[in-house]
Amino acid sequence: MTRTVPAPLPADFFDPNCPVQRIPVLGSKKWAWKIVRCLEGGPRRFSELRVPLAGITAKVLAESLRSMEHDGVVSRTEYAENPPRGWSTR
Repeated sequence: MTRTVPAPLPADFFDPNCPVQRIPVLGSKKWAWKIVRCLEGGPRRFSELRVPLAGITAKVLAESLRSMEHDGVVSRTEYAENPPRGWSTR
């Protein structure tokens, strides 16, 4: 079975003038729409998500992904690889 790998996400994936960034949202939900947008093309490694989400720290990204996984928005698949891969939308 051949697995298709999505193209890498560019650093300028999001328009810095996007008005949605100015909407105040509390908690980890602030980054949720951007994370889902990054995962639209298929599963991504944690490090791949950090490229277009340059304004988010690794800690906040991890917390956001865990929260979204708990809410059923994304799923994490662990593979027997090093380094591991696998966040995707449900």
